[in-house]
Amino acid sequence: MIEILREPPQSTWVLILFLGIVMIYAFLYHNDSRRLVYFFRSAFNKQHQVNYGRQSVISQHFMVLLSVQSILVASLLLYKYLTYCSESQSQKYLFVCSLVFILVFLGVKWLALFLVSTLFKQRKLFKEFLSVSTQYANLFFSPLLLLTLFMYLTTDFSLNQLSLLFSVSLLALVCGKMRVFTHMRKETSLDVYYIILYICTFEAAPFLWFLIGLDC
Repeated sequence: MIEILREPPQSTWVLILFLGIVMIYAFLYHNDSRRLVYFFRSAFNKQHQVNYGRQSVISQHFMVLLSVQSILVASLLLYKYLTYCSESQSQKYLFVCSLVFILVFLGVKWLALFLVSTLFKQRKLFKEFLSVSTQYANLFFSPLLLLTLFMYLTTDFSLNQLSLLFSVSLLALVCGKMRVFTHMRKETSLDVYYIILYICTFEAAPFLWFLIGLDC
């Protein structure tokens, strides 16, 4: 009797996770379709910033929900990468660990920036930077969702594909940061020295430690 080998089906909870992310976009479009369109156009024009830029990030669910889907996609990629690196037989908690790690990393980073802004009495600058940084990080990270979904449904991620996705994620974050600093320089005349200091302290150094930790 010939044994027929079949490719293992995709995990149900991952499919539910993707469905939840798609539902977030559907809810945002239904709630305010014009804002979602302005958001995706904000890389090229100022429609979103003019109409919605003065609203607080924390009090508005729009950016919060976009941040949720970006964090979930990033956690999934980290989880899948760790499954290749883990020598443990039980890997069901790796996604939760990945999610917690990313949340703690972001929490510590923004808390440190808040404390620095308070120390130098730059609360207004901090709020502006938080708003713009969240906007552009989610904007440039959004296309990664489609690429991630396509690769997962077709091959369930190979190690080479995960490396490609990490590279695309890094490129998206760099583009987002460059757009943020371009905006901040126009709005607040932020000195280049402070931009370099911020990148070295809060972006480059933690990310390098993160990459070293993932070297498996």
